[in-house]
Formats: sequence, C-alpha cells, structure tokens
Amino acid sequence: MTTRIVGMILYAALYLLACYAYFVAGSDWAAAASGAAALAFGVSNATKADVAGRGIGIGRRLFSIFLLLAAILGLFKVLPMTAAIMMQAVGLLFYAFEWRGIRTWTSRAAALAFVVPAVLCFPVPGVHTVDPAEASDYSVLGKKGAISAPNVKERAVLTVELFRQPWNRAEASDDASGLNDLGLAELSEEDFGDLYELPFEVPASFYGVEGASADPHALMKTLARWDATLNEDVTQGQSVMGIGAVAPDGSIGMVDDIEAYTRAALRSEPKVFFVPVEAYEQVRAIDKELLVVPVSRFEEVLYFLSQPVTFWPLRNFGLFCH
Repeated sequence: MTTRIVGMILYAALYLLACYAYFVAGSDWAAAASGAAALAFGVSNATKADVAGRGIGIGRRLFSIFLLLAAILGLFKVLPMTAAIMMQAVGLLFYAFEWRGIRTWTSRAAALAFVVPAVLCFPVPGVHTVDPAEASDYSVLGKKGAISAPNVKERAVLTVELFRQPWNRAEASDDASGLNDLGLAELSEEDFGDLYELPFEVPASFYGVEGASADPHALMKTLARWDATLNEDVTQGQSVMGIGAVAPDGSIGMVDDIEAYTRAALRSEPKVFFVPVEAYEQVRAIDKELLVVPVSRFEEVLYFLSQPVTFWPLRNFGLFCH
C-alpha cells in the first residue's frame, strides 16, 4: 500500500512537472516527465491485485504502455506533447476514482488533490495561445554582428489560464490608455527632422521579395540581404533583432502576436530590437530595459545602425524615441 501511495504522489508530481516544462518553459523535459510518469503509473499499479472479470489490471498496463509511447513520440515531435499531457490527466482522474471508493475523510481529500491539478492543468480542446520559440538567425557569414528575428509557436491553453484571461485584457487596456493613434508619446517637429533627409538610397527593386509584406521576419531578412552587399558590418558587431513585414515601398508593417514575439526576443538579449511604429508602446510595456526602436521604413533601420553604438540608447533618430 505504501508503494502505491508513493507512486501516486510521484505520478502527480511528474504530471505537474510535465505541464510546467511544456506550457511554461517550452522544454523537451516535458516528454521525459511524461515517460517517467508512465513508469510510475505502471509500477504503482502493479502492486495491486487485479479485479477478476473486469480487466482493470490489463487496462492499467495498457494505459502505462500507451502513455510511455505518447511521451516517446512527443519527444521526437511525431505526436503533440499535449496528447501525452492529456493522457496523464486521465491517469490522475483514475487515481482519484480509486481514492473516492474509500469512505474516509482523508481519502476524499486525497481524491480532491488529484482531481484539482488534473482539471486545472488539462488543455482546453480547440483553444490555443501563442508562446515564444527559438529565434531564427539571419547573420551574414564572416561578419561579427548577429542579425536575428524572434519566433513564436502555438500551444493549447490550460484550463487554469482561462481564469486569467479577463484580468490580462483589463491590464492591457489600462496600459494602452492615454496614447495617441500611433501608440507613441507626442513628438515635436524636431524629432521628425531627420526623416526627410535619410542618407540612404535603397533601390525600389530591393524590396520586391515575394511574401515580404506578410512575413514577420521580412525586416531582418531585408537587413541581412543589405548587409551581404556591404564590405563593412552594418550591425557594427552588435546583436540586432527585429520584427516586421516589409511592403514593396519599403514601409514596415505590423505583425500579429507582437507580445509573444517580444517575449521571445527577450530570451536572446539583443542590443537593439526594431519594431513597427504601431507596436512600440506594447513592446515597451513588456520590458522597460530593452532598447526598442520603432521604425516606419527600412531606411530608418539603416540610419539608426549607422550611428555610433554609444549613442544608440541616448538619442532620438527620427521616430526613435525611448
């Protein structure tokens, strides 16, 4: 009996670890935790005699095998990890059902302890959100500077997150209050002075890349292509990251899921992060320390990068207000 109780507790702990690893940390340790949970389930249930004529013992063993298989397939990206986590939740409910059969206060409390995490950490069918993912590197070979763009990935929403969403929306609306149509602080005419005489003439054909107007990485891809045409390093040896689509006229377009892209960018700790003008306040609200540069045209990116690195955080270059 003691072995079985320890197995139950270990299974529950591994379930919560798998949820954290996959939904919060985005780590492959989720698959390892699911695999370990499958073994814990099998061992703990092997200590209990099967109920004759009902096939419960066979069902336990099959569940353990299928959970282990789901964890392995999830590790190799053949099966979504959410499938393994949902199976683990079913295992918790199985434990809770067994505890419920014992008519004592402690057993009912134990059953509740299994049911609550199973329900709260269960992925909601058909509901998804966007999380940060590993960045894409567009650096030019042979140059010290790094040019990259953040990535995001879609994942299922946990039940517990549904309770947080109204609060998040309220906080977002409070942060956005008091902003003008551009989402920027009011700027004087002097701030826009340099925009009329940007010292870069980019050929119109340079922007004519198919799909760039809908590609969130188009801005950094364009910068990488420009860097490849120069002998010097356009980034001055710094780590440069950005997000934004590029229209055929060189203007920078807004992208969806900008908050998730920003959280992904923070993982790489870039020297500067270029964003569309419309996204400036949203990005700044997420992190006050990150050097965020709002741009409306590709030439503004080149103008900013051409300035001495020491001045990057100190001066306003056109729309570059910090």
